Amino acid sequence: QSGSVYTITKAGEYTVAGLLSEGQLIVDAGDEDEITIVLNGTSITCSSGSPIYVKNASEVKIKSEENTFNEVIDKRTDDSSDDAGNAAIYATCDLKLVGKGALVVTGNYNNGIQSKDDLSIKNVIVKVTAVNNAIKGNDAVDIESGNIIAISAKGDGIKTSNSSISNKDNQKGIVTITGGNIDVYAACDGIDA
Repeated sequence: QSGSVYTITKAGEYTVAGLLSEGQLIVDAGDEDEITIVLNGTSITCSSGSPIYVKNASEVKIKSEENTFNEVIDKRTDDSSDDAGNAAIYATCDLKLVGKGALVVTGNYNNGIQSKDDLSIKNVIVKVTAVNNAIKGNDAVDIESGNIIAISAKGDGIKTSNSSISNKDNQKGIVTITGGNIDVYAACDGIDA
């Protein structure tokens, strides 16, 4: 802990509860580290960077505990540097949203939830409101189940941006939806792969 910034540096499961009204939860672990962040009734707000910012890890799961309400609010209003993350929940690695609780994400600066790699959603109730893209996975977005509301004021609802082929000859940039209830309200495309 450094002031109101909490940094996770090792693999494991971490439970977050309570109010962090002007701070950040940062993950800066090893390349092989898998981390689970359990949201157990929490509200995280930040006006200087991504409230939840995954700088380095192998994979991060954000689990909303059953029967809990959790919110993540990105209150930035200006164009701060990309070093501070591009979304309210921003990950440079694979990001999985799981759990049977509720997660409400507000991105007043840019995107709502973004992974530079793969983004997957299962079970969780998630409502994302963003100026730009609500839900973005650069390499893939995979929705298995859950209740998802994606609202974008100026961008796309659900988006992938990578169109290259991986080293294993797999096409990147695919949006896969195999279940769940999804409502999209977008200024541009509902789903853009």
